[in-house]
Amino acid sequence: GGGSGGDVDDIYWRHRREAVRLGRRLRKVQKRAVAARDGGDYSQARALWEEANRLRTQVEQLNWTAAERIEAELNAPVAPSATASPRLDLHGLHVAEALGALERRLAEMEAGVGVARAP
Repeated sequence: GGGSGGDVDDIYWRHRREAVRLGRRLRKVQKRAVAARDGGDYSQARALWEEANRLRTQVEQLNWTAAERIEAELNAPVAPSATASPRLDLHGLHVAEALGALERRLAEMEAGVGVARAP
């Protein structure tokens, strides 16, 4: 696992591109909702906030899926029969995602599942 910074950037953007795109759309919808509310168009504001909530859910789901893929790609065993290294590459993960990856890895190590011991 691991690699150069450019490799990590490529992995990050390959898996996060759609979440980033929808995140930008989310922010635009939120701004439109605030403008509608401030302009007194409460029904339009409400509809836009509902759209923003749907987008937020999609962005969160896309980010968690991306995090799983990034973690798996950066920490894949080098050889097909190899066990995972005790090292854990957290590049490209957001804080909550990295903490979740660390918790999973610690649980695997405690259970002795598929993780080689450090030399």
